[in-house]
Amino acid sequence: MDTSLDFEINKLESYFDNLENALNNISEDNFEKCIKRINANVNKIFETRSELIQNNSSEILRRRSQSMEDRVKLILQKFDNIIEKNKTEQVKVKNDLGKLLNKKKLIHYK
Repeated sequence: MDTSLDFEINKLESYFDNLENALNNISEDNFEKCIKRINANVNKIFETRSELIQNNSSEILRRRSQSMEDRVKLILQKFDNIIEKNKTEQVKVKNDLGKLLNKKKLIHYK
């Protein structure tokens, strides 16, 4: 195996680890910090990916990329879950605010 390829693959794995860690620990309190960390790691992943494509044959990369493709799918699913959770909370807050406004209107009519 090519040691430079192994080194670049290990770098990618490390970036994926950091990205997943930030996703797993994201909360309202640290959202901005985690998003910056996620963006930085995504950028590093794309840079490393470009270098790998530029310096290696597509056949070698195809053989080595299956586990990363699975990992990317899991990460995308985590993003989707976070978005869905936030949408659900947003709808709930919207409904609660609507109920409060209706109560306020009823009080003014009395």
